Amino acid sequence: MLIYLNSMNKKIAIIGAGGHAKEILDIVFNSKLSKELYFYDNVNQESNKFVNQFSILKNDNQILNIFENDPIFATGIGGTLIKKKIVKHFESLGGVYCSIIASNANIGHF
Repeated sequence: MLIYLNSMNKKIAIIGAGGHAKEILDIVFNSKLSKELYFYDNVNQESNKFVNQFSILKNDNQILNIFENDPIFATGIGGTLIKKKIVKHFESLGGVYCSIIASNANIGHF
């Protein structure tokens, strides 16, 4: 299911905490789509903060706590095949997937 974000959703979980997640962070902040963001990274256990500001969730139990009240999530990772698998996993946990596209994005037709 694809949903459109209203302005100022409560919380959004971003799956990933690397370069692509930084791009998503920039879009969300510039568009004022959310007051509260969480990032999920169960691979890199070294850091608990994303860009020294946002909490990084490390396991499914932590994301389940977020999904209880705010199930919206987006992916901050690259690669179509792995992304499909990850989306299915987080949907099975009760998450609702959304695509985040910059308002100034130029999407071609070719």
